[in-house]
Amino acid sequence: MIRICKAIKEAGGIPRIHSHGKIRKVLDQFALTEADAIDPIEPIPDGDIDLADVKNYMVKGSASLATSSLRNWSIPAGKG
Repeated sequence: MIRICKAIKEAGGIPRIHSHGKIRKVLDQFALTEADAIDPIEPIPDGDIDLADVKNYMVKGSASLATSSLRNWSIPAGKG
């Protein structure tokens, strides 16, 4: 996934990870991809992480956008 995200950026695109469900265990791996976005962030019971926890992982990491599937929130990097 890291190579794919890098190739997308080199081509001028914006890489995004789209993954439903429980992502807490792999969120650190998502951050390593340097993807610019991850969505949806599904709260319990469909998912296993809330938006505040995702913000702590991704804003301090590399992703610049996280969205909640239920509230359609977005968090630009370095904000909030």
